[in-house]
Amino acid sequence: MQQCPDYQIGLTAATMKSVTWYGIPFPTESPFQPYSVVRKCGNGDEKGYGFPSCVWLWEALSQPQLDNLLSLFTNSTDATVDLYIRTYKDVGNTRETEDYLVKMFRPLDGNGKTPQPRSRFWYRGVSVRFAHMVEV
Repeated sequence: MQQCPDYQIGLTAATMKSVTWYGIPFPTESPFQPYSVVRKCGNGDEKGYGFPSCVWLWEALSQPQLDNLLSLFTNSTDATVDLYIRTYKDVGNTRETEDYLVKMFRPLDGNGKTPQPRSRFWYRGVSVRFAHMVEV
């Protein structure tokens, strides 16, 4: 059975809203990494360390949708912003949502979004990366 998507975002935990409230569709994919570093132990085992990270991916976003997402940044020169998200994480064989305080990285042309040829109003392959995710 497929569950309803539950992706939320906000500048504070209390103001988190569904991404659709911002006029942004749900991401088509959201790969989750439970730790930022993997180290090999002396016995050959591997251990994960550090904070989780994830990426929200869209096949395409319009300029107004992208502008709504970028409105979460305080200044146009900010490359990151601290905010809150609800996203999916892997728990055994299931996916569950969790709320996090994160650093969101601005998608840039060629690194997180590609302008659609012959259209200045659409971007394809849009990805927003979240790192240093702390459960709240």
